[in-house]
Amino acid sequence: MPPPAPAAMLRLPPPLVPSQFPVTPNLLLTPNTKPAQSIPTAIVSALPSKKPPKAMLLPEPLLVVPGILPVHFIVSKINNRRDMKKGFTLIELLVVSTIIITLIGIGSVSYVRALQTSRDSRRKTDLEQIRQALETYRSENGSYPTTATWKNSGVLYPTYLTTIPSDPKAGYLYGYIRTTATTYVLCAALEVTTTPISCGTGTCGTGTCSYAATNP
Repeated sequence: MPPPAPAAMLRLPPPLVPSQFPVTPNLLLTPNTKPAQSIPTAIVSALPSKKPPKAMLLPEPLLVVPGILPVHFIVSKINNRRDMKKGFTLIELLVVSTIIITLIGIGSVSYVRALQTSRDSRRKTDLEQIRQALETYRSENGSYPTTATWKNSGVLYPTYLTTIPSDPKAGYLYGYIRTTATTYVLCAALEVTTTPISCGTGTCGTGTCSYAATNP
């Protein structure tokens, strides 16, 4: 039996030498300076990023009372109305103006009453000073000064009083009447207590005599 024919030999091209390598013009080779990544890290970084889902706001619980609208519904309606309004209504302005006027009126009355009370206190203090001066004058002279001369210089002033007190309100006067040589009535017109009193023939000016000081 004849021997088999030898298999066809595979012809390979001859090896290239470095000078025969193909060269691409204008090709700039740069070194890779990026740090090496592991395969799982490279895969994860290549995947598309996903943003975390936004938190969902749950509606506020409704407080339901039988026969009454839910509180949440009422509050939402009020807020919507506030958003729609950009100013005060006429009724709101009238209410605010009324409140302001009332407060001003109350404050004015309180201020006027405080002034009246202060002036009344001064009147009582003045009459007490005059009464003490009258008692000192009588102890030294045997009688009280006459009605016509008690304010004259040299009688009570300046020996017994450094100055003759006068009513703090314009038009009001201190009344003095000597009924006898040893009796007198000293009057003043108060503003808070206006109950009239008798001051003999004396007068309190434009005020009504309502307070008196007499000899002990």
